[in-house]
Amino acid sequence: GERLPNVTDDFFLEVKPGLSSYAANPEEGAKSIAQLLDFAYQVMPPEQQSKTWVKLYATAGLRLLSQGEQDGLLAAVRGLFAATPFVFEPRTRPDAPDWVKISDGLDEAVDAWISANYILEVVAADDPAD
Repeated sequence: GERLPNVTDDFFLEVKPGLSSYAANPEEGAKSIAQLLDFAYQVMPPEQQSKTWVKLYATAGLRLLSQGEQDGLLAAVRGLFAATPFVFEPRTRPDAPDWVKISDGLDEAVDAWISANYILEVVAADDPAD
């Protein structure tokens, strides 16, 4: 069967403090995320940027904030993403997928499991019938 794609370039950047630290100033929070986008612009070929999704699934820190603080930060990030060359789908109705949201604990666990198993090459694109 088919193998998973070989990821030849691995780039990582972490910014501190986290987004939740900007609860009182959402625009500054968006600027902290802009650092990650600036890094992506440096390492990603320009012709690939308009073909690449940009999403933000915030984690535990944002869950601890008030609803108003969460909404302010997420709205600022949505505005930032909408102004990039990346593919970004703003949420236009309540039943539409949200590309900037607070991830629930289960989503975090599933993402971690998939990532770890991909890196360890435990998950393969093989057909289980093979």
